[in-house]
Amino acid sequence: MTDSNKTKLDISKIGMLLVFAFLFIVTHLIRKQVFYGFTERNWVWELNFVAVVGTGLMLLEQVKRDKNTWKFIALPMIGFVFVIVTQLHFPISWGGILVVFCCNFFPVYLLLLDTEKLELNELIRKLIFVMEIILIVIAIAGVIDKVFDRAHIKLLERIFTCEGPLLNEYATSPNSESKRLYCIYEHPLTTGFMVNMIYAIGIFENKKKRVLLPDYALFALTAILQICCGGKMGIMVFGVMTVMFFFKDWKFWIGAVVLGAIAYFSGIMDNVIYRFTKIQLTTGRATALMVLRDQFPDYRPMLWYGYGEKLGEMRRTTFAGWEWVDNLTSELPFINFSMNYGLLCGIAMLLVPTVLVLIRAIKKKKWLQFFVWLLVFAEVNTYNGFSCTLDIPFIFYFLSMILI
Repeated sequence: MTDSNKTKLDISKIGMLLVFAFLFIVTHLIRKQVFYGFTERNWVWELNFVAVVGTGLMLLEQVKRDKNTWKFIALPMIGFVFVIVTQLHFPISWGGILVVFCCNFFPVYLLLLDTEKLELNELIRKLIFVMEIILIVIAIAGVIDKVFDRAHIKLLERIFTCEGPLLNEYATSPNSESKRLYCIYEHPLTTGFMVNMIYAIGIFENKKKRVLLPDYALFALTAILQICCGGKMGIMVFGVMTVMFFFKDWKFWIGAVVLGAIAYFSGIMDNVIYRFTKIQLTTGRATALMVLRDQFPDYRPMLWYGYGEKLGEMRRTTFAGWEWVDNLTSELPFINFSMNYGLLCGIAMLLVPTVLVLIRAIKKKKWLQFFVWLLVFAEVNTYNGFSCTLDIPFIFYFLSMILI
């Protein structure tokens, strides 16, 4: 290997490590603790922009090695075009546009990376090892959180709370939210989709070479964490993936029944049972769509551009008192993108990643991985964080790059 190639390889590794470190190690909650008191914009202006730098290093390196990469560079920009069109009709601050680009469009470039050409596969195997250790640690914390009253565990108090109002509000609320796992990755839905992705990656990696945990251990840890997180969609996606992975393994299903019985009689499933039987499975989103259609005919997603910053005003005034509609325009990514930047932007933001992953699946004939990816993609698109924060799309697309 020449010195030139060694330098290129090092740049790729540095980029990969920067992305991994500032998404999985220097987590959102840790950054909040560091930045709290310095700025109220701690949900955006944080160290996670280092992940953008890491992605840029890997992308530039691939462009140098493979000129054909340029033909795909424009794909993530399709949706961004409609953000600019919206700017011409309902002005958005240019700083806001930069944030939109970093949060929603730039992470898609991770799907353009070819880890084999960048000689990153050996490093990825080591990172999967770290991911599975993270899985073990969070599972232990989740069980402790279920068995003991978190308010009396001073050692874990800083893990389960933060200075921001979100976690403190939910961690002390009298409803089922208070019984879900809020850890250093913050919201249970964030932890839930991340755990499902690591589960899938570990299973597929084991088909080639066992990294750390055997399949049954991955299943048990993921099942425990999905129960602790209490996400309805996350549990259903986990169940479907498990059937796809193990439908021919009768020994596995015997073990799964035993584990399920232990979980049920131990009481750790009580909150999950409550959430599935007492709470709407759709959280009212389907109803909200009909209300938006019937009650607000003048406020539907427009084709070429969205309402931009005007949407915030609409949520405070027009949709005031209509909590479901307000939640719909902020929580469901497709509606969020479409209302903010136009219907075509909403389509592009969901279609472009799917096309990129499909292209890779066709090239590498990884059909099972593709269907698993679609399941988790559907899961992550039921949570608003995918459309309005940096961490969630970056984590998801980073794991997607490894999975496919």
